[in-house]
Amino acid sequence: MSSTHSERSTKRALVVCPVCGDTVGRYTVEEDQYLDLDLRQAPASLVPPGSGWQVDEAGAPFRWDGNNHAGPVHVLHEDVCPARRPIGPDPLIAFWGTDEGRAQTRTTLARLQQPLLLLRRTPRQDEVRESVACPLCRAQAGNPCNHVSGADRAANHAQRVTAYRAALASDMPRQLGGEHVRPVHPEEARTIVCPRCRALPGWACVNDDDQLRVWHHRERVAAYARAPEP
Repeated sequence: MSSTHSERSTKRALVVCPVCGDTVGRYTVEEDQYLDLDLRQAPASLVPPGSGWQVDEAGAPFRWDGNNHAGPVHVLHEDVCPARRPIGPDPLIAFWGTDEGRAQTRTTLARLQQPLLLLRRTPRQDEVRESVACPLCRAQAGNPCNHVSGADRAANHAQRVTAYRAALASDMPRQLGGEHVRPVHPEEARTIVCPRCRALPGWACVNDDDQLRVWHHRERVAAYARAPEP
């Protein structure tokens, strides 16, 4: 659904199109009315005046009149939805199918994946404990991990931290313009042999001193990403 421009606008939210699965930018205007804009920056020369949208400094979308080329121009997602019959400008739809257009789509999606950097930090014990259950000791979210004896552990099991990071990754944008790029979860990469340290499926990677690593070797993640999906 779309609406006309209003001075009252909330911050952009990322939502998933129920038809094609793309992540789109939703701007709420005038109570229950909203605009779903395609996140890719459209070449201004391919967007007829009146068909594009820009976003002002306050985060409010307004219809582009063809004169202001200073900011990015976007179009309604429904006009270029890959699962619908496109009704947007034909030159723009053709551009998204070119190598240059597909490369821009992947670049935009990669920019949305920047929160993946958060997965590289060591999470706090409490945020892991409060967010996910432990797949090893079966402690429920909100409860501490348990020793084999049943006593509470001061630290979370490594498997619980992995599950927490996987849950964070699952909330990140996956698809744009039909292009599908997703982060590799630690538990997914662990399903194959590491080509560097030869860790077997199900086992964590080890460093040169045979100590368990928190993160998989990059070679293992790359090998999993190259593997064909079932």
